Amino acid sequence: MNTNILVFDQAKTFLGTVTFFEDGSLDLAEWAEAGAVAMTAAQNTWSGLGLPISGDQITENAIGNEYLMTMEPVLPHDSRFIHAFRQWAVIQGLQIITLEAEAVPCWGKIKHLPLSDEEKFTMICSIQSLPTEEIQEWLSALEEALKAAAMA
Repeated sequence: MNTNILVFDQAKTFLGTVTFFEDGSLDLAEWAEAGAVAMTAAQNTWSGLGLPISGDQITENAIGNEYLMTMEPVLPHDSRFIHAFRQWAVIQGLQIITLEAEAVPCWGKIKHLPLSDEEKFTMICSIQSLPTEEIQEWLSALEEALKAAAMA
């Protein structure tokens, strides 16, 4: 199953969705209007240079073990790219939400509601923490809210 990560800035402005294949490699990045310029530029960099991922290396020498922190570029087709993306997002000060599979349809409805990005952020965070049966109830309620918004 694919992994969907929602990307928000510090002000909780929705920047876009990044989807990864089951193996962790990049499938698709779709940027919202607010994230189109900055995130597309960042994505162009990832495509060519990759994203750095940190790791540890332990080597033995005459006086004992030596621990080194390493940085290695990971390209989008690499299965470690999802981890590199998460590290990069944190360093950039972005807020990311990894959507649970059950919450993906809810996000599909929430993003079309006439709410602020901050309200959408809060709503999807709240829904994600619910048991599956309650998420299904929310999905029905969101469908009704979309219908009501369309008639208004």
